[in-house]
Amino acid sequence: MEGRDKRAYITKVRDPYMDKKLYKDPTLCPKCGIIFHEKRWQNAPELIKEFQEKGKEIHKKECPACRKIRDKYPLGIVEIRGNFIREKNKEIHSRIKHIAAEEFIHNPLERIISVDNSDERIIIETTTEHLAEKIGKKIAKTFHKSIKISFSDSEKLVRVYISD
Repeated sequence: MEGRDKRAYITKVRDPYMDKKLYKDPTLCPKCGIIFHEKRWQNAPELIKEFQEKGKEIHKKECPACRKIRDKYPLGIVEIRGNFIREKNKEIHSRIKHIAAEEFIHNPLERIISVDNSDERIIIETTTEHLAEKIGKKIAKTFHKSIKISFSDSEKLVRVYISD
């Protein structure tokens, strides 16, 4: 069956932690303080305060990002290799933190799960594919390195490789 578009037959891979039916509106994550309201997670302390002032019941349940961090369940893995790591280590880590903080503003479910560091490589695990891609692309561009992005066909996972 040459020439046949196989993409139509691949079922969409879902994030098992993103079942919105698990959360009632509003739900507060007791770990990180973000709130589920109007079908999305928000970093909105003023909204929480408003609900509290009005006496509205706020449910409590861990958000998907905190659950992934607790379970060590990454949807993105960034691997940085190269000789430049030794001399640029502090700068690389600063850039990674900045990118993650920037993305948290837009989507508070995008977080870093872990960073494993050595002189030869840095491995970053993230709660979303998008954050891993963003970190990979920005690090590769900043340090003029090559990048390879690989998506899994069977799971919702992206691997990003950066090297000399």
